[in-house]
Amino acid sequence: MEIEVKPSEESMATVSLSLSPSERMQPMEREEVPQLKTSKELAKELTLSEEILEQVVPQVGGTVVDSPEVSSPPPPEKESLIEKKDLCASSERNCTSLRVDIEKARKATIDLRDRLEASRIAFNEESRRVDELTADLKKRDHLHAAELVAKKKECRAEEERKAVGVRRRIAALKTKRRELRGRIGARTETHSKELQRANELMANLAEQLRKHEVKLVD
Repeated sequence: MEIEVKPSEESMATVSLSLSPSERMQPMEREEVPQLKTSKELAKELTLSEEILEQVVPQVGGTVVDSPEVSSPPPPEKESLIEKKDLCASSERNCTSLRVDIEKARKATIDLRDRLEASRIAFNEESRRVDELTADLKKRDHLHAAELVAKKKECRAEEERKAVGVRRRIAALKTKRRELRGRIGARTETHSKELQRANELMANLAEQLRKHEVKLVD
């Protein structure tokens, strides 16, 4: 049945006082510790509630109107089955989401592995090229150092050879200079002697001319 009650605050207080302490505490206990009840217990509670309302309604000035029968709650087995179905559906959704996440993680892992492999190959190739360039550079440095040593030795030998040639030329020039000085000295001495003889001849000739003039005058 449907109950239409329009109580006032005072009537509500009266109803609260008319109930026993155990009845007043019963809703609180049910709220604190919810338990599954059987259909018999629910029917018994419904009958007890109707009896209480029949006693309370006249006191609060309300009316009781017949209402269509309310369908009884499903049995606990059906509720448990529904809960299991909901739990299975939720688990299935969670599993599906988990499988999607796992697949994404697997694809990301494969992509990362491929990228790492490509990076490793590129790094190895670059490292090999660097090693080859380093070895070639060391070889060139070694050859260049050997060439410098050979050129240095060659330059030293050339300088020594030139120095020997210069020293020889200097010695030859000194010898020629001494020879020239000797020749010049000899020629100068000869020229001095010839000049002296020429002076003597000139003086003798002048004396003879003077004597000849004197004779001519006499």
